[in-house]
Amino acid sequence: MQTWLKYVSAAFAVLVLSGILALARETLALDLAPSAPLLLLVVIFLVATSTGLGPALAAAVLADLCYDYFFLPPYYTFTIGRFEDNIAFAVFLIVALLSSRLAAQSEGRARDAEQRLHETTALNTLSAMLLEGGGEPSDEVVRQVTTTIAAQSASLYLATAEDGRIYRSAYYGDPPPVAVEQQDAAAHQQLAALEVASNLAYVPLRTTGHNLGLLIVRRTVDVRPFSTTDSRLLATIGTLLAGSLERERLAHEASDALVLREADALKSSLLAAVSHELRTPLASIMGSASSLLSDEPALDPEARRELLDTINQGAERLSRLVNNLLDLSRVEAGVLHLERGLYSPVELIHSTTAALAPRLASHKLVVDLPDDLPLVPMDYVLIEQVLGNLLDNAANYTPVGTTITVVANVEGDDLLISVEDEGAGLPQEDLSRIFDRFYRGATTSHKASHTATGGVGIGLTLAQGFVEAHGGRIWAVNRRGGGLRVSFSLPIHPADMPETTFGEEAE
Repeated sequence: MQTWLKYVSAAFAVLVLSGILALARETLALDLAPSAPLLLLVVIFLVATSTGLGPALAAAVLADLCYDYFFLPPYYTFTIGRFEDNIAFAVFLIVALLSSRLAAQSEGRARDAEQRLHETTALNTLSAMLLEGGGEPSDEVVRQVTTTIAAQSASLYLATAEDGRIYRSAYYGDPPPVAVEQQDAAAHQQLAALEVASNLAYVPLRTTGHNLGLLIVRRTVDVRPFSTTDSRLLATIGTLLAGSLERERLAHEASDALVLREADALKSSLLAAVSHELRTPLASIMGSASSLLSDEPALDPEARRELLDTINQGAERLSRLVNNLLDLSRVEAGVLHLERGLYSPVELIHSTTAALAPRLASHKLVVDLPDDLPLVPMDYVLIEQVLGNLLDNAANYTPVGTTITVVANVEGDDLLISVEDEGAGLPQEDLSRIFDRFYRGATTSHKASHTATGGVGIGLTLAQGFVEAHGGRIWAVNRRGGGLRVSFSLPIHPADMPETTFGEEAE
């Protein structure tokens, strides 16, 4: 309501009530001098609570004059005949002025409390959105800013970490084109404090030593300009946004630092494991090659073949190590690509055991397979490597002459393949750790065998990555009669494999 209209409304209310009371006095011959001031005070109170202090004070003065004119003899004049009426006139004026002031102040405090409640609720909503969202504030966060401050549009500009140049990250409403607003934002980028110009506010987003960006808030011309209260609220919003951006920046720095620490730890573990693993095959290759190249008397064919076989085994060992490291990097980078087709588990198991026959020669191998195993979609090369790693571990970590058993069957919608040995098993706390990168758990009963064969400790890590890429799982348990059973499952009908692939491979 416009200011002049408030004064007119206050005067109209006082005059109407005074006229009604004067008419009642004349018509009904009532003496309203004692009660008229009380009724006029009610009007003054209502005016104060609805229009404010200024109109209420004006209503109080007008009511006092109406009281004198209509209800104090002689009537219809501003002359006061009796002394006690002068006192009544003065007291009523004082009471009316004090009542209007107190009522206006009470109403003002109520409005302030309601406004603070609204601001607090809006700021809490904004804080919750910033905490839940993470990352850079979204357009929805900027929309909440405009709702909080009763603005029509807002733009959020953030500074890049590299060179500090700003870009529009989010906006709401109908701000100017970014090419136009960018120049304005850049000109106010280094503001140290809030700057308000009528219907436009520039809110710097700063923390100690860091300029994080700028918030530009607009109100249309037909809306009231930003007030002192609005400026305080905008400063609070700027603090919230800056705090959220600073938390995100610190979280990124902490994450980067953690990644660097983990990378350093991984590098150290990798260097320690690989350098130890490389030393033995390189030494055997160099020793055998030196013997072949020496000028000593010619070696007999059997000795020459033995040296060449040593070189070949060392080269194969180095090749396996390099391939395992490359596969590990693919698994951990999430770029492992499956070449799946329909294959027979029976064929897979027989071909794998045949390829590892020389390494399994010192153990008794038992293969227990049913006749009705279905074709299973898999990447044949990767699953062959999984099974090979399990068989290789069983041979390396169990006493010579013990039995290694391969079992396969169907359980529900999965193919289950298990490799069982007759070794010493593992402590319960190590059963889940054997799939960790660079873990080399060796039991005391066959520690000598492990030392001879070596190992970086990534074979089971690769097996887990390959199996999980197929949608399966892998786990280890100690057998009740002694030894270890490592099992893995593969889905027979994976949900992520198109039907066309099955048909093409089946043909």
